[in-house]
Amino acid sequence: ARTLKEWPGVCRRLPEIAAQTLLMTGPEDVVIPARNAWIIGERIADASVIQIKGGGHGFFYQSPDQTARYLSTFLDGDGTQHPGF
Repeated sequence: ARTLKEWPGVCRRLPEIAAQTLLMTGPEDVVIPARNAWIIGERIADASVIQIKGGGHGFFYQSPDQTARYLSTFLDGDGTQHPGF
């Protein structure tokens, strides 16, 4: 527990990420607030943030087809900033 209290986190290092980045979230997530994806996305150059409508913490199970489409588009490089949304 002491280690976690002393850990500064990684937020200050997010701007160091140079890789193309996709952040996905569900607006109904009760574990991790969806707004965290936008907070992180603002700190990573050219990051894309996708919100899976109606999704919770397990949006990838709740909407597997939609999640797969977004991931495929992102990984194929077919989208630019926001692949097809």
